[in-house]
Amino acid sequence: MSPTANFVTCNHCSTRLAIHRTGSAAFTEVLENLAESANRLSSQVDRIAIQNDIERLDRDFETKYGDMPKTASVAGSIFKGGFLTVWGLGWCGISGTMTLMVSQFHPLLAIVPGGMFVLGLAVLIGGFGGQAKLHSDAATYREAEREYQAQRAELLVQLEDAR
Repeated sequence: MSPTANFVTCNHCSTRLAIHRTGSAAFTEVLENLAESANRLSSQVDRIAIQNDIERLDRDFETKYGDMPKTASVAGSIFKGGFLTVWGLGWCGISGTMTLMVSQFHPLLAIVPGGMFVLGLAVLIGGFGGQAKLHSDAATYREAEREYQAQRAELLVQLEDAR
């Protein structure tokens, strides 16, 4: 065996050996054990990387969508927006009728019910806008959650395969 050789193969059993030297001794180590340890370590690193990906995915989803209502639904948005819309229509109807009735006596008397009518219009417009916003938020949240769950399931399968 050469003094500079780092690897040898046993003539008896064909095992590959690594040669280690110190100042006063030389010894060998079976390479398969090193390869097995390296494979185990590589597998552990892969699992840790996948676990980190899962944690990052969870954290990103919570950061981006954590403030959205968890129960956002189309029915809820229609109910909330519909309530404001119906209330605004009723308010406009009552205040509009009052404006017409009072303006017959004196035009300046129509200012207060006219202002109430404008307030009713604002609530009506807010109801439509709120309904559209809630509906949009609900759809956005559902789609994001569906995508998040799919990515998470894929990472869990990868984690199980890495074991």
